[in-house]
Amino acid sequence: LQGWATTPVTGLPIALCVLVVSFFLVRFVGEHLINLLDPLYENYYVPFLEHIFGGIKDNALGMLLLGDGGENYFGVLTDGLHIALIDVMSYVLAFYALLGFLGDLGYLPRLAVLLDSLLHKVGLHGYGSLPIMLGFGCKVPAVMGIRVLETRRERIIALALILVLAPCISQTAMIISILSPYGLKYMLIVFFALFVNGILAGTILNKLMKGETPELFMEIPSWQIPQWRPLLRKLWIRMKEYLGDALPLILVGVLFVDLMQLSGLTNWIAQIARYPVEHILGLPADTTPLLILGCLRKDVSIALLQPFNLPPAELVVACVFMAMYLPCVATFFVMLRESGWKDTFRVITLTLCMAFLSAWVLRLILM
Repeated sequence: LQGWATTPVTGLPIALCVLVVSFFLVRFVGEHLINLLDPLYENYYVPFLEHIFGGIKDNALGMLLLGDGGENYFGVLTDGLHIALIDVMSYVLAFYALLGFLGDLGYLPRLAVLLDSLLHKVGLHGYGSLPIMLGFGCKVPAVMGIRVLETRRERIIALALILVLAPCISQTAMIISILSPYGLKYMLIVFFALFVNGILAGTILNKLMKGETPELFMEIPSWQIPQWRPLLRKLWIRMKEYLGDALPLILVGVLFVDLMQLSGLTNWIAQIARYPVEHILGLPADTTPLLILGCLRKDVSIALLQPFNLPPAELVVACVFMAMYLPCVATFFVMLRESGWKDTFRVITLTLCMAFLSAWVLRLILM
């Protein structure tokens, strides 16, 4: 097993199987946690808030705290906590539990060694695979995970790969759901386009940024059967870190989006964005508000494409663009904390340009 896991001929198929099984496990556990927590939120928590804040529900403060049901305003105490503690945390919990299990088993160090030579081509060493893997679950812990990388150069490259290469698991589920009626071909086009863009983003940054990727020196531990007590303890430590670091930033991000809506800035941005949406992406102008919504909930914005009855080619263009163009507001504020505003905006500028370019190329090819 030691030889199979670290030799590329056998190790890459094993890694692919582990990735596929991990994806379905995290999705299964995450969705079931959401289904378990949603009734508690809807039947007990929301009525409790309405009872306390019912008198201010229709004024500006009430809109900021409670929202209006999700059409225009996302309340900090309602949608903000729902996103942070149910939608995101369910997948974060499932992914951290699986990651801890694979780490205690001894597989993750072998995966890092296996992918080291491949990731060197885009300026990372093997440990860069860990935050990228986290990104397939949720980008918030993935961005927090770039702390394991040693240099600023590696952290910037890893950020770009996380934003472009790894759609979060709920977003992936929505892409599959909306394109599955049209066959496997269109789903594969979306994920292949994201993979190609991720490799391009890493290669571009690797060429532009000076410095060398350090070699990976690490001790490979023996295979072990994970013990539940230390596994649960590490899971608890990671979840406390998420609640302490990411939860406040998500709530601040929701408040920021609401203030943009209240000031009219959102409508102004939507009017400006109508032209590139129509002429570069080839999408109906009515889909422009969905791009604004995507900054808060990408999976919901992709799901809301369904009522427009777009042909599959336009759905592919929309899915690729919406997966890449901007990080969700939770990821954005965590990026600011981890990398500072200069590196954050550099990475976002690169991914936004690549999103428009790749969507335009796909439009020319498919339409």
